[in-house]
Amino acid sequence: MTLLIVDDEILAIQGLMDDIPWTMLDFDVILTANSYAQAVNLFMSHTVDVLLCDIEMPFGNGITLVKWVREHYPQTQCIFLTCHDSFRYAKEAVNLQCIGYILKPAETQEVTGYLKKAQERLAEHNESRKNHDYRQQYLKQLKENMKPSGSKDAVR
Repeated sequence: MTLLIVDDEILAIQGLMDDIPWTMLDFDVILTANSYAQAVNLFMSHTVDVLLCDIEMPFGNGITLVKWVREHYPQTQCIFLTCHDSFRYAKEAVNLQCIGYILKPAETQEVTGYLKKAQERLAEHNESRKNHDYRQQYLKQLKENMKPSGSKDAVR
């Protein structure tokens, strides 16, 4: 599972890297970006499962980034981590189906809790997808087995 942390404050990223108990979480890869453009480039070259993103950044903000992610990678779970307690931003996060809106400075347990929630949602989605694929395959086999054989030995 891959996590992308996007924040223009390098110290904020470093704080997350130092404080989060990563061994409790199931991330194989943790990527970081300091801008909208860097984040988009990482999405183009990696499968990003969870996005943890600031809102206000130079040259494109987190809201615009999450809108782009929703359009191109709708299964990515998104969480905002920001110092902006604006109702407008929180409402936008809800409209974009983000699973969290965390205010800085954030407690380690709060960030960890939202990251676990994102992982749980991804696991549920993957399980649901597997079940759907299994049902589709089963129905296809059932239809094929019900087709008349077309042989001359068929009872008339």
